[in-house]
Amino acid sequence: MNRAVPDYESLKEIARKIKCPVKELIVLSPQNDPYYVGSPTELRSAEWIAEIVKEYLEERGCERVHDRAIHYYILSKGLERPKGKNDWKRYEGDINDFKFTMKAIQNARILGLIPWSVIEDKRNPDPIIMAYYWQHEDISSIRVTPEQLAWDFVEGFQPFNPQLQQAYHVEIWTEKTTINNILIPIARKYGVNLQAFSGHATATRVYELMRRVFRISKPVRILYISDFDKYGHNMPVATGRKIQWFVDNLGVDLDIKLDKILLTEEQVEFYDLPSAPGEENKVELDALEVYYPGEIKKIVEEAVSIYIDLEVMEEVNRANAIIRQELYSIIVDELEPIRDQLESIQLPPNLVGELPKAEIIEEESNALYDSSRDYVDQTLFFKQFLRSRS
Repeated sequence: MNRAVPDYESLKEIARKIKCPVKELIVLSPQNDPYYVGSPTELRSAEWIAEIVKEYLEERGCERVHDRAIHYYILSKGLERPKGKNDWKRYEGDINDFKFTMKAIQNARILGLIPWSVIEDKRNPDPIIMAYYWQHEDISSIRVTPEQLAWDFVEGFQPFNPQLQQAYHVEIWTEKTTINNILIPIARKYGVNLQAFSGHATATRVYELMRRVFRISKPVRILYISDFDKYGHNMPVATGRKIQWFVDNLGVDLDIKLDKILLTEEQVEFYDLPSAPGEENKVELDALEVYYPGEIKKIVEEAVSIYIDLEVMEEVNRANAIIRQELYSIIVDELEPIRDQLESIQLPPNLVGELPKAEIIEEESNALYDSSRDYVDQTLFFKQFLRSRS
């Protein structure tokens, strides 16, 4: 479906021709409607931020970036930002500069100057994908070999559990998900649990922790990560207090310790980190990663490695690999005499007949948004809906 897509210039021209305010042709406010992005000042700021994002990605060798990281990157470089149509001002990192950058990134994406896939959304959890799509296979062309059967059987086979050989059970708890891309690989490498929150740890999650560790029968060490501010300072205390309550009230004999490893006052002073935009008494974890790339990974790994012995883990994994290889060889040898029969297996193409397929239903055309409507009809529909509330 090819349609002429209105933009900033065309909407202004239409408004001039029919002699009506532009706001009658858009749905949201002029500052927020994506169809009305492209004023000279917006274009200037969008081009400016697009170059900065490109520079960041090239410098860090990555393909995606969180928009808050760009704010700290600009601040760390001591750059200037556009002001109005022609002027510049020093980027101070205050709330106004932060909002300017967020808006510039949004406009640059709308104008096609920054690919949409480049900016990560770390504020919201990832979608839980349950609708999976793959193409049907031609069952008449399926071939089976002894090697395939053997590999399918032994793949992932681990008779020995490396976690059982560790002296400690370790969990990383963090108040935010913006550094999950750093923490998840660490958790996977060391075989430790990762629990992220949007703010305080809930009593439910603490109770679930108690249920986990009660069955493990190992000393438990919780490494806490939070921003440096009043809330981030109180969070590990609140979490520790919840753990204390459960230990006392459940009457369990457990060795549990919790300690904050990031972001401490000493670290803020040592790395000389800037305050968060609009909050003088807050320093964010994102700032540490931008100013000192890789430092969060280093600090967390050092804390985890105190309790998790990678050499033990690797030794157990080697033992599992030896078992898998031997089992693979045995299965292949046992199946070798029937290789020809396996490879000649051919299923009849009409074995299951034609698969059923659901049909499109008849729908009423009163959805709030309907992609079959043209721009004018959909805009009027939105406006009518908004007026119904006033």
